[in-house]
Amino acid sequence: MIEFAVEARYASQVWEIEVPLAMERFETASSAGRLNEAFHAMHERIFAVRDPGSVIEYVGWTATARCGLRDGGPGAFVGRENP
Repeated sequence: MIEFAVEARYASQVWEIEVPLAMERFETASSAGRLNEAFHAMHERIFAVRDPGSVIEYVGWTATARCGLRDGGPGAFVGRENP
């Protein structure tokens, strides 16, 4: 499983908040609108205020991969070979 998130803030702030992404790709203009709304909702959840008129700065993008390991010992990551 891969989980995606973005660290974002209102332009006038000095701290970022992490917003989980509900999508893996931005395929339409409405995808960006959903991301903006997710940021506003998370900001309101944490700080009890949202400011839809402010510019949002997206400053860090992350992906977290999680997987189960087989029984009987450590696993190994097998990736594609470098060209």
